[in-house]
Formats: sequence, C-alpha cells, structure tokens
Amino acid sequence: MAKKNDRPTIMFNIMFSENENGEVGVFTVPKNNHTSGVTIDIKKPGQYLINHHDNTDDVTTNQNIISNISDTENVITDQSTQTKSEDFDSNLSRSTNYQEHQGQSVLITSTSECSISTEDRGQSNDINQENKLITVQDHHPMSDTSTDLDFPSISRGQKKIYEPIYHLAPLVKESVVLSNLVMLGVSLAEIEKQGAADMLVQLNYENDVQPLLLFLKEIGVADADLCRVITKNPFLFKAEITDLKVRINYLRSKRFSKVNIASIVTRNSKALSLTVEQLDGQLGYYQKQFKLSGSEVRQSMTKCPKLITQKRFRVQAIKEDLLDILGFTQSEVKKMFMLSPNILLTHIKQLSANFDYLHNVMGLSHKDVLMWPQIFQTITDRLKRRHQFLASLGRDQYDPKKENFVSLHDLVSGTDNYFSENVAKSTIELHDDFIKTL
Repeated sequence: MAKKNDRPTIMFNIMFSENENGEVGVFTVPKNNHTSGVTIDIKKPGQYLINHHDNTDDVTTNQNIISNISDTENVITDQSTQTKSEDFDSNLSRSTNYQEHQGQSVLITSTSECSISTEDRGQSNDINQENKLITVQDHHPMSDTSTDLDFPSISRGQKKIYEPIYHLAPLVKESVVLSNLVMLGVSLAEIEKQGAADMLVQLNYENDVQPLLLFLKEIGVADADLCRVITKNPFLFKAEITDLKVRINYLRSKRFSKVNIASIVTRNSKALSLTVEQLDGQLGYYQKQFKLSGSEVRQSMTKCPKLITQKRFRVQAIKEDLLDILGFTQSEVKKMFMLSPNILLTHIKQLSANFDYLHNVMGLSHKDVLMWPQIFQTITDRLKRRHQFLASLGRDQYDPKKENFVSLHDLVSGTDNYFSENVAKSTIELHDDFIKTL
C-alpha cells in the first residue's frame, strides 16, 4: 500500500498478455482520482499487426488458393459418385503436406494419394497431374484434427474460464477503436466475458479494425450483421486477413455459394477461426457419420452453421442416444439430421424426456416423430401443458388419417393465444384457467 504524502500518487494496473509464441507483452492503464490522466503509447505485439498494404487483393481473386483448384474442381465427395472408400475427412489430410519455406507456410499437394470425385461429371476419375507448390498465407501450423476444436483464446488441452480484466466502458471516449465499435453496435460487455479486453485496447483502427470490416463486407456480410460477427468472435482481429481469405476460398472450393458462406460467417463467426485442415476435418466427419453426399453436407452446414465448431464427442453422444436408447435406425437418424440438423445441439436429457413423453404418453410411433423432428427442440414442459389441455378438450388427435388432426408443429408452435383459438378451438381464458390447475 502506498504511503500518504503531499504529492498525488499515480496508480497503474499492469496487464500481461501472452501471445501465441509465448512472449509476454506489457501495457499499463492509468487510474488516478487526483490527476487528469497520463497518456501512454500502447504498442501492440508485432504478431497482432496486420499489414493492410498486403491485403489489397480481392477475396475472389486470391491467386494462391485458386491455383490449387484451377485444373480440377475440388468438391465434396458425393456418395452417389463414389467408387472408392474415400471420404471427405481424409481428402485434405492425406493429400497435403505443410512445411515451412522461407519464413511462410507452403502447401504441397500430392494428387497421387487420393482421388476426388466430381459431381458435375457424375463419375469418379483419378486426378493425374503434376504436383503443385502453392503458397498458403495461413501462418497457423496445421495440427492433427481432434474432437476438441482449438480457438485463439483457448490453448489445446486447457479449459480456461476468462474473467474481465477491466471494464472497457470508461475508455470508450478516449479510444478511436472502442468508440467506433460501439457505434457499430458491438457489445463490449460480451467481449469482456470472452477475455478479449486486453487484446482490444491494443488494436490500431486503420491497421487492424478497418481491414477486417472490409473483408467481412467483401464476403457478403451485411452491414447490420458486422456487430454480431465481431461480438461473437473478437479474436478475428488477431488473425491475418490472408489466412481468412484462404479459409473462405476453401469453402468456395467445396462449392459453398457466396450467400451460404456469408450466412455461415454471420451465424457462427467462430468457424473463421478454424484452420483449413480443421474445416476439412469437421465437414468430412459429418459426411462419414451420416453418409452424406456433397450437396447434403453443404445443405446441413448452411442450415446449422454451429455444427462446424461443435465438439465431436457431443455429436457422437446424441447419435448414439438416438440409435441405442430411443431406438431409431441409421436411415431414420439421417432423415432427422437432414430435416433438423439442430437436433445435434439438443441436450441429451431434453431429447430423451421429449421422446419418452411423445412415445409413452401421447402414443406416437417413431414414424410419427419423423414427420417433424423439430419437436425434440421444444421445452418438455411446453409439450406437456399443451397436450394436457388438448386432452382435457378431447382434441388430442395426432393421427393424420383421422379428422381433427393436430400436427406436432401446430402443437408446440405459436403463442398461447394462437394455440388456444386456432388449434384447440377454445379461448385463452380457458387455457389459462387450465394451466393454473396443473
């Protein structure tokens, strides 16, 4: 504790931040009630700086990645055209080698080890061409794909709970970066919870913030959604724009449209933090687990982008629960997955509780549930309340072949007022009075 004297004491909070190379950067934030403040030049570590002069190439004309797919169209392996036991999960990992060459990562493609099927031609042809050396501006070393995906904020094998180092709100008026992000609609409170506050105050607006915003607009993210992307994944500011371009072009090489890519980035911006190898492994995993074609992979990932960064052990647990506990077949699980990919994000307890009520209380078969698998995502209490209200009126009729059929969608969708009048053919007053008796 500082001793009291006649001269005001300037207190500093010393913040340490460890970068990816293990180096520790130090910066200070002045805090003092007696002085007007001390201005300190905070310099961001070199590895966080983005040279915007190197990012003038348009995303759609990135020659480095386009040269990788110029001769043959690299698409996701389609089950209907597959002639070998190759899957999408192994296409990249078995055919590529990452090396360090003159200070940057290079990708050596060996096309002799695997064959990639093309959906347009409807047949599988071995690709016989010379090996190509393609410079890849992705400076993150490719590691083996595991069930745990790594993000910039969390080291491999660690589960670290971040707490805000300090509040960013008092610094907004004096920081060009923070003030502009606030005007954009970014939630600083959410960024603090992710442990990105110390990283954010080190950014330079022209060198770090503007290039990322321009990149997001180039790939189709709407202006109104920029705040959502940054709020959910502020660590994109640490990534090199050239790395992000490589990942976007990888998705394009797998025939994801520009609209679909923009939707994926908007709804799950953490997908951009995955390396090309991790993206390839994730997409290949779903293709192998559910025996999907290339178009089915694209369709399911666009419907539910969160699956791209979902932990594999959780996906496997849901699948095993559907097969072993609930008694669905492999083909039925695939059908549910295609109709509602979000089912893989549902908690196992809710999944089991809903099926138990649907099957054992409401008397629905597996086939009935397959008509609308989104029912698994409904809160169990809501399902019970509405069924019991219909049963009290004698309108709990779920057979589509009979009169007064009530679909599962109508059972759990809409407001209570809409449900009471249009589905139960009653009134909201009777509905509320019945709920009080439960």
